Amino acid sequence: MKQILNSVPTAAQGSGQHSLNGFGKIARSLFLFVAILLVSNVANASHFRFGVITATQLSQTSSTVTYQLNVSTSWRLTAAPPNAFFAISGGNSGGVTVNLSTVTDPSGLWENSTGSAVVTLNKSATPTTISFTSCCKISTISNNHDLNWDVYCVLNTNGPGSSPVSTMPAIINMPVGATAATFSVPASDPDAGSTLTYGIPNLVSGNLAGETEPSGFSVNSSTGLVTVNTVGKSIGQQYNAMVTVTDNDGNQVMLDFLINMVGPSNPPAFDYTSGVTPLDGSVFNVVVGTNLSFPIRATDPDAGQTVSLSVSGLNSFLTTANFTSAALPATGTVALTNLSYTPLPAELGNTMVLNFIATDNVGVQTTSSVTIRVVGEPAPTFISPTPLQSSTTSILANVLYQQDVVAQSSMGSAVSIAFATTPATVTHSPAVPTVGADPGLAQINWTPASSDFGSHTFSYIATIEATPTIFFCS
Repeated sequence: MKQILNSVPTAAQGSGQHSLNGFGKIARSLFLFVAILLVSNVANASHFRFGVITATQLSQTSSTVTYQLNVSTSWRLTAAPPNAFFAISGGNSGGVTVNLSTVTDPSGLWENSTGSAVVTLNKSATPTTISFTSCCKISTISNNHDLNWDVYCVLNTNGPGSSPVSTMPAIINMPVGATAATFSVPASDPDAGSTLTYGIPNLVSGNLAGETEPSGFSVNSSTGLVTVNTVGKSIGQQYNAMVTVTDNDGNQVMLDFLINMVGPSNPPAFDYTSGVTPLDGSVFNVVVGTNLSFPIRATDPDAGQTVSLSVSGLNSFLTTANFTSAALPATGTVALTNLSYTPLPAELGNTMVLNFIATDNVGVQTTSSVTIRVVGEPAPTFISPTPLQSSTTSILANVLYQQDVVAQSSMGSAVSIAFATTPATVTHSPAVPTVGADPGLAQINWTPASSDFGSHTFSYIATIEATPTIFFCS
């Protein structure tokens, strides 16, 4: 009998990854949902405007996983707190205080606070609930007024991945009188090949019980396009909305934000012609010490109107100072600014979603996003004698099959064969995850039984051991 091993090409740009057999992805292990409660040190009343908590996985051992927790919040001017406390419960316990760096949003209408902290958690199959609760939502909004703000992040510590990353301005402007006013929730995932699903949180039970979405509100589960029927709504009315973003590892983030009604107008448009604004959803993998630069340009179809360019998703190291030619908010009949960013070693491993916002005189907005991933060096590559991508290997039942899987760094760094998905009876020498070496190597050892006849998936992930940048299979 023959065992067939098929290989497929990788899907992620610049990722050190290899998958034998195109019929499946990495096998996922048991899920742990780690509870992280973000509580501010003071009662924030109606000062809170927006929040999202994300987590970047830095490393893991057989029993623990280390994350960089990232918090992004928005507050009424002068109301942002200096720090936030993350309480950890469920499969883990304890907490961590995160210092927040606060700047005024380029719009000038609120403050943005960002911060991060590294936390190591035990792997566990215990599911937990994550929520960020702060009192209270603004008294004058049309729904959920005076209720708590609740933002949460779900982590699967038994899996290899990070949470999705997303950002939005604290307040989204939408024109009145539209049966289908839309905006997109920009999101990305640090894990190459990850699939994102968008939705609405559970509003029946738990911390969000009794809260509502705006009337006529829906979100496309595949694209993140939010649609709101604004017919009958009035200029100046504000609504609270909540959206979840979930990856195929079960990691999830929730965004809690405001929608503001403005007058009807034709929306501005970004200029996507060659060499101007990057296409919406573009992804840039930027090596530490190298420069990323590009222009952002927007115009308005209505005669005599100007456009103002702003951005959400800035942090302590990628700030308004990185935008030149015209400072944000860049305003004009043709709004133009340029991003220039050279990441430092301390920024290694960060994934950022920048959401550019073009707003016309009436307040109608168009958004366009890019994802920036800071990597330590180009991803490792699988080299001979690793089976080639798109190759097929036939092996015999009841006969020992041995095959080396080898990955190498272009800069001579130590490489680990970090994860493997194989049939249950396969062993590796040395065991996966391997200790970093140049090159990294793990030997497949398998004597398939007659009952194993058929096609089987062999998937491998190579990482640069000295950096927190992990490259995942698709």
